Parts: sequence; C-alpha cells; structure tokens
Amino acid sequence: MSVDQLFGKYRRLKKDLSAAYSQPQWNAALVDRLVEEIGTVEHELALHAPIGLRSPPLPEEGRGAEAP
Repeated sequence: MSVDQLFGKYRRLKKDLSAAYSQPQWNAALVDRLVEEIGTVEHELALHAPIGLRSPPLPEEGRGAEAP
C-alpha cells in the first residue's frame, strides 16, 4: 500500500474512532478494532519513513541494557 493510501486509511480510521467515541454508549468491540487497525497503519507508515526519521528499534523484552 502506498503512503498516500495509508494516510487516507489512517484519516478514515481516526474519523471512525472519533464517531465511535461520540456515541452515548461506546461499542467496545468497534473501538478496540479501530484502535488495533490504527496501530497497524501507524506501524506501516513508520516503515515508509525516511531512514533519518525512523526511531531506533526497541530493546528486546526481557533483556537488560547492553553493557557500554
């Protein structure tokens, strides 16, 4: 998926999430699904970021800090 398509999907999902939150009674399953999809799209967008803008990889869970 292109960056433009990802941004379009991201905007649509954020709009849908905002609409879901504006309801008097939230649909928890819908909110959870939208949040999950937004996270996935954000991850995909991050992978398309220019090299200098990428954040460093997180240390593996359960491993202590590397010795200097």
